[in-house]
Amino acid sequence: MQRWKTVCVGPLIYRMRSSSRDALPNLTNESCLKIQK
Repeated sequence: MQRWKTVCVGPLIYRMRSSSRDALPNLTNESCLKIQK
């Protein structure tokens, strides 16, 4: 079985915003993503 881990992105957004602002218009400081671990 695959384990899903919920990760909340905060400061990561600011780093990605510097490179492309229109890439993540819907993401906020409270955005959470599910990734396979």
